[in-house]
Amino acid sequence: MTSPGTYQVFAIFEGNEKYEKYETSSTITISPVEAKIVTPYKTVAYSKMENQIPYSVEPVWAKEYLEISVEYYPIESLDSYPKEKITVPTDLGLYYTVFCVNSKNDGIICGNKYMIYEIAAYRGKKLSQNEQRLS
Repeated sequence: MTSPGTYQVFAIFEGNEKYEKYETSSTITISPVEAKIVTPYKTVAYSKMENQIPYSVEPVWAKEYLEISVEYYPIESLDSYPKEKITVPTDLGLYYTVFCVNSKNDGIICGNKYMIYEIAAYRGKKLSQNEQRLS
């Protein structure tokens, strides 16, 4: 039993010269683990280099079961629509950012994450615990 679900488990003791036969059953439920993508900042300082968004996965051990790719789309303002995808942001500005997640194990659930990522003159304030986990 490694997949999430509800299982009926049976145990049978055939008995011996000292103990008589005994049978029992139990229901076991295995719930999937919900993993979260955590981004501590939505604004980072410009560095003249590639500025991939820093992120982690909680629980930490779940990351090895997830395939995560990050897509960046430059936008002019919060009201503009993304046009073309770029590999990694390098310039100042706003980026519509998508974390595309595929789970390699049906026991781990992790949804895609969508956010606005900004490269600015200075790094922004650290997000609250709740904000770090939001999409």
